[in-house]
Amino acid sequence: MKRAMWLALSSLSLAVLVRRVARRQTQHFDRQWSARIGKGGKLADDLSRPAQPKNVFVETLLIACLPRLQPGEWGAIVSAPLLAGLVGHALKRGVPRKRPGVARFSLQGRESFPSTHAATAASLAFATAHVARQHGASRWTVAVATGLVGGVALARLRAGAHWPTDVVAGALLGIASAEAATLLLQPGSPASGGP
Repeated sequence: MKRAMWLALSSLSLAVLVRRVARRQTQHFDRQWSARIGKGGKLADDLSRPAQPKNVFVETLLIACLPRLQPGEWGAIVSAPLLAGLVGHALKRGVPRKRPGVARFSLQGRESFPSTHAATAASLAFATAHVARQHGASRWTVAVATGLVGGVALARLRAGAHWPTDVVAGALLGIASAEAATLLLQPGSPASGGP
């Protein structure tokens, strides 16, 4: 039940944010918070490198190769980032939005909303935390996953690659993807209480 609640909350929050961004109702907020957060340059780029979608793919495969994973656990870990990436790229096409530092990016990577770095990182982190909890890990796994996602989000903001609402939407998409993958591929798993 708790999984379904988190899936519903994250999906509803994402839908509201998508609608507000599509109507350009977040521009003032984004500009104001981007100015407050500032820029981090090369260090921010380096910190967000592990969350690049191609790197998350490799990280996903490495985690999925861990021994003692059941087929449903393996499926949840592999499918969550894939789902986040697919939905994230579909949203980028449906809600086109230029990046704050558009001059730094190629024509292929100019869409900003949502942050697929944050989405794929969040989906992998939370799906892995769910599986780790089922194997007896403490509740701190969710706190660690949240910290990792927050670090990636902040690095993307400081790199000038995204607006604040982009990374929030990416994190929500990642949570929803992890919850959906866990619910669909591990229907009998115990709910461990939270993202």
